[in-house]
Amino acid sequence: MIRNNPSVQPVIGWRVPAALFAAVATLYLAFPTRDLYWDGAGFAMTVDHPTWFPMIEANHPIYIGFGWVVHSLVLLIAPAVRGLTLLQALNSVLGALAVAMVYRIAADLFADEFDSVLLAGIFAFSATWWKFTTDANAYIPAVLLLLVAAWLSMPGRTPRPVLVALVHTCAMLFHELAALFFVAAAAGIYTQSRGDRRTAIRNVAVYLSVAFVLALTSYYECFHLATGHSDAAGYLRWITWHTPDASYSFGVARNAWLTIRGTARLAMGGRLGAFHSGPVALAVLLALFGVGVVLVRAGGPSRTLGPITSASRGAGVFLWSWVAVYVGFLFFWLPQNTFYRLFYLPPLVLLGGAALRKWRGRRALFAAASVLGVWNFLFYIQPNSLVENNTVVRAAVAMQSSWKPGTWVYEGSLNTDNWTVFCFNPQVMFRNVDRTKLAETSMDLKAFGDAGHEAWIDQSGIDLLSSDPGGSEWLAGHTRPGFARDFSDRKHRVRFERLFP
Repeated sequence: MIRNNPSVQPVIGWRVPAALFAAVATLYLAFPTRDLYWDGAGFAMTVDHPTWFPMIEANHPIYIGFGWVVHSLVLLIAPAVRGLTLLQALNSVLGALAVAMVYRIAADLFADEFDSVLLAGIFAFSATWWKFTTDANAYIPAVLLLLVAAWLSMPGRTPRPVLVALVHTCAMLFHELAALFFVAAAAGIYTQSRGDRRTAIRNVAVYLSVAFVLALTSYYECFHLATGHSDAAGYLRWITWHTPDASYSFGVARNAWLTIRGTARLAMGGRLGAFHSGPVALAVLLALFGVGVVLVRAGGPSRTLGPITSASRGAGVFLWSWVAVYVGFLFFWLPQNTFYRLFYLPPLVLLGGAALRKWRGRRALFAAASVLGVWNFLFYIQPNSLVENNTVVRAAVAMQSSWKPGTWVYEGSLNTDNWTVFCFNPQVMFRNVDRTKLAETSMDLKAFGDAGHEAWIDQSGIDLLSSDPGGSEWLAGHTRPGFARDFSDRKHRVRFERLFP
C-alpha cells in the first residue's frame, strides 16, 4: 500500500537506484536523438558562441549559462567537445537521475523495490521523455528538480518548507513552467503536518512566501542582467514573454482531444514502418524480456494494494493535484504541444502504476513496462537516433567534411534548420546577406579567398537573392556548377552553394 506513517517507511538502499541510474544513463548516451527540437539547437549554438546570442532568456534564464559553465569545464579535458554533444550528454545524465528519483518516490510509496524499478522503467522509456532527455532542451533539469521537491513534499516526511521552496525556485529558473508545481507542493506540505491544522497552514505559508520572493527576485535579477532595464512594466513583459505563435485556445472539444492525444504521446511514439534495428538489437530486447519474465515468476505477485486515493488520501491528493494543475493549464495554453506535458509525466506514471498494481499486481506492471519499452525502442528511440533519418541533421553532418575552420556561410535568415546545421558545425561563421550591399560582399569574398578561407550561401540566401534580377545576376557570377550540396526533401529545403570571388 502507499505508506503514510514515517515509522514504517522502508529502508531504501543505494545499490538499486545507483544501478538503475547507470543502466539508464548508458542507454540514453548510446541512443541520443537526432530528431532535434529547434530551441535545443539554438541553446547549443549559444554555448559554442556565447558572444553571438544572449546567455539569459526569459522562460529559462539559467539553462544556457549552466550549460556554458559545464561546457567550459569539459573543454579543459576534451577541447573538441561541441555544445550540442555536451548538452545532450548533460541532459542524458540528469534524465537518468530523474529516473532514479522516480524509483525513490515509488519505493517510498509502495515499499517494493522490483515494482518500483518497473515504474521507473516505464518513466525512463516513455517516448517523449526519452526524446527530450537525449536532446538539448531545458525541460529535463527542471523536471528533475521538481522530482526532488516532490520527494521532499511527500506525505509522511518531515515538513521542510524552506528547502522545498529553494529546490522549486531552482526548477523555475531552469524553466518557468515549473511554477505551476506550487499547488502540489502546498498540498504535500499541508498533508505532512498530519492533522495539525495550524502547523500545516504555517508551513504552507512559509513555503509559498519563500518560493514567491525567491522566484520573483531571481527572475528580476535575470531580467536586469539580460536587458539592462529595471522598470516594473518591462519586467512583467519579460517574464510573460512567449513566441508569437503561442496563445490560449478555448475550443473545448478540440482541446480535450489534443489533451488526450498529447498525454498518450508522452508514453508511446513511433510507427511500425520506422523499424531500422538489426537482429542484434532485437535479440537484446528479447533477452531482456526473458530475464524480466524469470524475475517476475521468481518474485511472485505484488502485495495486495488498495486504490491510491483511498489507501493514502494524502499521497493521492498530492499526486492528483500535480497532474490536475498542469492538465488544467495546458488544456487552454498550447494544448497541441506534447513536450510541456513532461511536467506532469512523473505523477502520471506513479498514479498509473498504482492502478495497474491494484488491477493485476506485478504482472500488469511488467507487461506495461515491457510493451512500452520494446515498442518505443524499436519504432521510435532507435530510428530517431539515426542520422540518416533526419534530413537536417544528415545535411549538418555531411557538411562537416566540406566546411573547414574559418568558413563563412551567408544566409537570408537564421531559420531553425540553420540552427541545427550550425550547432553541428561550430567551426563555421555565418552572416546575413544584404541585397543592398552586394558590392561589399564581393570584396569580402575576395578577402576570404586571399586569406585561404571559403564562403558558402544557404538556401534562404539563394531565395533572397533570386527574388530580384540584380541579386540573381550577382549569384550567377559568384557560383559555379558542381559546387552545390542539396539535401532537400518534401519537408525541408536544405541546400548550400560555394561562393567564389
